[in-house]
Amino acid sequence: MNKLNLLILFVFPLIILLAIVIPTRVAVAETANNNDDEMIPTKIAERLLRLNRVDFYRGIKSNIIVGKLPDNLPVEIPQPGDTKVIGSIQRGENIYDIALDIPVAAAQVKSFYENQLIEKEWKQQEDISPKRAFATSATQFEENLSFCKSEKGPLLQLNINQSENNLTEVGVSLNTDESNSSCRYLIGGLPFSFVKTPTLRPPANTKVIPKQIGGFSSEMSNSMASLESQLNIQQLHQHYTSQMQQAGWTKMADTQNNQAAFSMWSLKDKDNIYWQGMMSIKPFEGKSEQYLANLILIQEK
Repeated sequence: MNKLNLLILFVFPLIILLAIVIPTRVAVAETANNNDDEMIPTKIAERLLRLNRVDFYRGIKSNIIVGKLPDNLPVEIPQPGDTKVIGSIQRGENIYDIALDIPVAAAQVKSFYENQLIEKEWKQQEDISPKRAFATSATQFEENLSFCKSEKGPLLQLNINQSENNLTEVGVSLNTDESNSSCRYLIGGLPFSFVKTPTLRPPANTKVIPKQIGGFSSEMSNSMASLESQLNIQQLHQHYTSQMQQAGWTKMADTQNNQAAFSMWSLKDKDNIYWQGMMSIKPFEGKSEQYLANLILIQEK
């Protein structure tokens, strides 16, 4: 494994740990009705803080703005009709995070933003964000979009999620800092290829609980989940095998019995990079109708 990958594997968990241990300084801005005694509803505050970044080491003070966009937003953010602004967080002078609820299917929201932003001369970039393979529902939709105006930015990122109440939740992140813009990498291209983890949706009446154990780097991804299902191990294996094939992976081998099911996979991506995969499903010892699913994808050397 090269130095870059070792750095990714070391720094990413450290950042997450520090983000939990050391709180970011947050000042709550006035709400739209200027009621100083009004408390921010817990659900709104939690939703906004999920967008939080690791700002403590930069000494950046963040302002939460409930129910509206920042007044000084330097870039126009398109919104479909009937969009509800949950709130915003302004981090210093250059970083803005916005939470939106849109009563439109997630796939339509994705098309809306792609069309609107490309029309306004934004350049769409390839999504390189890590993804878990095992979706929690058959209708789960999660898409990350990135757009740049130039190699100096600004950078506009959108996280699009279909929620269970027929709303699409959109997290918008805008970074206008030209001195520290990742657009120079996004537009110029990265010197390595990221694995494209397939989305594997569960069969009917199967509960999926993603596990935090796993990993992600430019050369591998590891997704784990526990499954609760009345299907037997062979039926679950066949269901997920079918989805791997639909995602373009070629099955090289598989073996299964009542104790475990294993399959080996290969993929050649658009950059002519070869990937290998191993998927396994096995029952939890002493627990009926409960299984552990694991998908490991590694770049072939």
